[in-house]
Amino acid sequence: MTGIRRVGRGWTDVDRGQGPGPTEYAVRPGDTLARIARRLGVSLETLLRANPQIRDPDRIFPGQVLRIPDGQGPSPAVTSPASLRDTYERAPGPGLFGTRPLPPAVGGLRDPFMPPYVPVTMDSMDATLKAVGAEPLRERIGGEVVLAALNETMKRLGLATPEEKAMFIAQVLYECNYLRTLEEYASGWSYDPSVKPKKAKKLGNTQPGDGPRFKGRGFIQLTGRSNYQAFTEWLHQYVLRRCPQDKAGLESRIRQELEDIVRDFNKRASDLRESISKTQYEIAKIEARLKDPGLSDAEKKLLYHRLQQLRAHLKGLKWRLDQVERDRHRAEKGLTWVTDLDLAKADFTQEPYNELIGLSPTLAGLATQYFWEANILGRPWAGDPRRVSRAVNRGDPYTDKPALDEDKRLLLYKKSLEVLKRAS
Repeated sequence: MTGIRRVGRGWTDVDRGQGPGPTEYAVRPGDTLARIARRLGVSLETLLRANPQIRDPDRIFPGQVLRIPDGQGPSPAVTSPASLRDTYERAPGPGLFGTRPLPPAVGGLRDPFMPPYVPVTMDSMDATLKAVGAEPLRERIGGEVVLAALNETMKRLGLATPEEKAMFIAQVLYECNYLRTLEEYASGWSYDPSVKPKKAKKLGNTQPGDGPRFKGRGFIQLTGRSNYQAFTEWLHQYVLRRCPQDKAGLESRIRQELEDIVRDFNKRASDLRESISKTQYEIAKIEARLKDPGLSDAEKKLLYHRLQQLRAHLKGLKWRLDQVERDRHRAEKGLTWVTDLDLAKADFTQEPYNELIGLSPTLAGLATQYFWEANILGRPWAGDPRRVSRAVNRGDPYTDKPALDEDKRLLLYKKSLEVLKRAS
């Protein structure tokens, strides 16, 4: 096909000197259809007619390619591929928090839509967690893997400013209990059609057992059959737009991170067993000493007190070992599921793929990316922490009903922003 232009992705040799023709536009983070139509000199109605695959004008995503029909190209002021590209690169980039200033030129080129992403460090994440009384991420199983997945997700979404990152991190920390879990603790029966039909219907849960089957999973917890189905369709399109190497890299990363998590679980289980053995040995020593008839009452009292402490400590160690063994079993099971994983065909409305979202930080990040693009990215209220919280929790940014624990979400935003601004 001749005369195809990829706006924002450079120009092919066939474009040069070919005259007017069809145009393709690659959607950037922060774009809306109305903004794209204005920039390229077409009407919104014409743009929609040329792209019948768009069913909801408010749902477009970065990387999506739109077709600009013949005769509806850029405005007359832009008459050549070079001038159109120059105009595109000079235009200030819309972000979640308004128009961003142009970043410094790098090698003669500048990309105002995607400023260089600066990863959130483990020190910054731990400082945020410490500020709200949570244990450091670096001390948890899979902490490095989780932080890497979060950074990858924010980078793909184009969240570059401290405000944008803090908005994202605040919701993730609350939804995932300060990154202690990628799956909600509740069973999910509260929105099963056999228990609460009205609530289940809103989430698309139509079959008995859909509540537990489609319970909340991911960094911003995806809930309900409808959301799992929409994520499946989005992910298929997402990986098909990627080159085969990128797709294989994602699948390999999912397998690798589950292997790393299983290894960490094995190490933690081994350490706990060693601590249990040492504690049991100390308890046996004290119990043997208490049989000594020559002990004074004061000595017995001290030994009994120490014995109670050790027994309580032993109980806690055994409880933690049970949790680690349970989670390790889930991770090992997930590892067998991803042996032949094909993201272009996986159906997350089917078992066991639905459970993988709660096991793999990379999949949790992709599910969260889908949700953020579909519901928050580029919206006019996306800079308001309250509106974002209500969009995440209530599904409606304009509702007067506060999000669940809205004050805690706002506190997380404030603390995260303070830490990120100090680090920048």
